[in-house]
Parts: sequence; structure tokens; C-alpha cells
Amino acid sequence: YDARKLGPVIRRWHDPDDVDPVGPSPLIVHKAQLRGLVEPWWRLCLELKRDREADQALGWVLEMWAYTLAAARTGVRHQVHKTFQAEPGGAGIYNLDDHDIYHYTFDLDQRAQDFSWSKRHFMSRYPPRLPEPPRSAKPSTLTFIKMMNGAIDAFGDRWGVARG
Repeated sequence: YDARKLGPVIRRWHDPDDVDPVGPSPLIVHKAQLRGLVEPWWRLCLELKRDREADQALGWVLEMWAYTLAAARTGVRHQVHKTFQAEPGGAGIYNLDDHDIYHYTFDLDQRAQDFSWSKRHFMSRYPPRLPEPPRSAKPSTLTFIKMMNGAIDAFGDRWGVARG
């Protein structure tokens, strides 16, 4: 996380040095630990949301930070496996070969000059096959496009057909 931007906000609720870097998702937690976290997590969500500075700084990841802070406050610790998940757009991961899960949340490819793609443009419809990116695109972008187009092709004529 951006320590300069979020550090002062996080520090108001817990010592940042004692907060596990569990974001972004996924997370595996024992049911008993989760039961003990639900109430403090919920209360902290509300507290952070009601705090103008925290709400503005944390934005759409506020509830994720509330979980992280509630876990730290209640003593739940996490083993963080750096290669479990790749989030190439956010973390700037260049290559996906060493990761188990691709978490696509940020737009592709922010460094390529003549190319970008965002899932947000397709909130109410299926996306078409993705165009070929320029040579300057990150390998993670090429991997995503290959995976996405492969999935679209596997659906054939059924791609984009609503089922009810």
C-alpha cells in the first residue's frame, strides 16, 4: 500500500507495523477465527466509513482495510505467500509465470502507448475478443489477452448469449 498516503490513516486505528499485508484477496481463514472477526470487522467498517478522512483515503477498499485492521486488533495473523496471486495492474507485476492466481482488477496496460482495456467498459454486456496489444505491453497483459480470448473462443456461438 502507499504508506505515505494511507499510513497516517491506518496509524489512527492500529500500529501499521503490526498489520499483515493481506490485500488484495483471496484470503483463507479458519471458520472459528472468522466468527471472532465478523463483529469487530463490521464495527470497524462503520467507524471507518463515518470518518471522512478514512473514507476518502481508503475508498472502495475500505471494507478490506477494516478486515485487515480488525484481524490485527484481535491477534489474527496471516501467512502471506507473495506468489499466491498476481495483480499485475496494481502491483506492476511484469510476468505471471510464478503466480497461482491472476486477479484482474486494474485496467490493462497502463504503460502501452496505443492500447488499453478495462472490464469496466463491459459492465452490462459481454466483451468482444481483445485486440492484439503493442509490443511494449507487459507479458502479464499478453497472458491475460491470451487467456481471455481462449475463454471467449471456447464458448463459440454461445458467447454473449444470456441464459435464464
